[in-house]
Amino acid sequence: MSQVSSPALSRIAQLFAALGLFFMLAPLAHAARTVDIDDARRLPLGSVVTVKGTVTVSSALFESSTFDKGFGLQDKSGGIYVSAATDAGLRLGDQAEVTGQLAESFGLLILVPATPTAVKHKGHGRPVSAAPRSTGAINESSEGLLVVVEGTITQAVSSDLPYGY
Repeated sequence: MSQVSSPALSRIAQLFAALGLFFMLAPLAHAARTVDIDDARRLPLGSVVTVKGTVTVSSALFESSTFDKGFGLQDKSGGIYVSAATDAGLRLGDQAEVTGQLAESFGLLILVPATPTAVKHKGHGRPVSAAPRSTGAINESSEGLLVVVEGTITQAVSSDLPYGY
C-alpha cells in the first residue's frame, strides 16, 4: 500500500472543499434569472428562485402575531409571501427582488431568503390596484395579492385569541 504525501492530501482536501462550495452555491447561481411569481409557485418545494415585484404587505406587519418579519410580494402574474427573520424595511408599493427557497408554512407557500442580503429594495413603484374578491375566493391563488374582500357578514364576530377576533 502506498502512502499519499501530506501536500497531496492537502490538495485533495482543497478540491473537495471547492466542490462542496460549488454544489452549495450552484442553486443560487441558477436562481439569478428572475421568474414570474406564478411560475415560481408551480415549482417544487425546495426550489431556489429569484422573483421581482411590488410589496403588497409591509415587512414585519404581522410580526406581533406570527414573529415573522416577512412581506407580501406581487407581480403581474401572482403573489407570494416572503418569510424573513429580519425586517427588510419594505413598505406598501416598494419594489423588491428576492432570491430564496420555496417552502410551506401551515399550508401557505412561502419564499424564504437565505440571508437578509437576498432581499433587494429596488425603489418605489406604481401602486398596485387591489383586486376585488368574494370571501369564498380567498385561497391559494390569492396569496400575496393585494385584495379588497367583498362579502356579507352572516354571523357574529367570534374569538380567535391569541390571534384576534
